[in-house]
Amino acid sequence: QLTPADVDAAPPIACALSPVITAYVFKTRTRRTFEVEYGAKRGSSENAYVARGASKSCALDCVDSRHADAYGAIAGIGDVDFIACLHAAPRRMDALAAAIAARPAGAECVEVLCSNPGAQVIQQALKANNPLTNDNLIAAWKGADGKLRARLRVVKNNEKIDLGDRTLTFTTAPTPRWPDLIFARDDASGMLFTSK
Repeated sequence: QLTPADVDAAPPIACALSPVITAYVFKTRTRRTFEVEYGAKRGSSENAYVARGASKSCALDCVDSRHADAYGAIAGIGDVDFIACLHAAPRRMDALAAAIAARPAGAECVEVLCSNPGAQVIQQALKANNPLTNDNLIAAWKGADGKLRARLRVVKNNEKIDLGDRTLTFTTAPTPRWPDLIFARDDASGMLFTSK
């Protein structure tokens, strides 16, 4: 019999949505406050995706910090050119840090894509001595050699990112609860990534 802690520590389930897009499903049995609000009694799952084009690749979304180590261990996560934070909540900064930390030494900076409100959350996480400080993200963002390993890029509504043979189009989708929310659409397949 699996315990909730066993499920929370399990590696993600990889699902090929197409030959170039993989979904990673992170399951959890531990309930968070908002899951109690919505009546989720058996925990939930979070998804992250990797889209690979002919010349570039993009990780789409980060997951809750309880899955940060597993997120950083996804095959090839350290080699992506972009990490799109569709919802840049403070509880997702450890996963972002794990993906950046997985990059090989000397690799070019990964571009972290987000909305303007999302950039504000990430910038606060990168500032020492404030309530949103995330030491893991600070350590990953700048390598031991002092060189930047990641660069923040605010995407605008309908902005496109070229991956070679496919394009991702970003749409801002703020809500009262998540003002930083953006969607990404793979134009070749029509798949929409909503972070929800």
